[in-house]
Amino acid sequence: MLVRAAEATGAAWAEERAATLSGQGRAIVGGFPGTLSEARERLMRLVAPTRAESLPRDVLQALVRVTYHTAKRLWLRHSVREKHDE
Repeated sequence: MLVRAAEATGAAWAEERAATLSGQGRAIVGGFPGTLSEARERLMRLVAPTRAESLPRDVLQALVRVTYHTAKRLWLRHSVREKHDE
């Protein structure tokens, strides 16, 4: 259940970032602009701090990675590659 919640958090994060850029008239370009620290913050909002404290550290870290990698995967699915001058 926590893994699905972490995936949903990551998906919502990617969608939020994309919507923000679209609302500014900007394209979704390049790599995902989020960080593991941001993934942790978002996950901690999902999992009440008291509940998070009861989770083993490795489980919490794994959930943070699931959140981040889900967001990154969805972002990259919709982003376009940056064009560099050659």
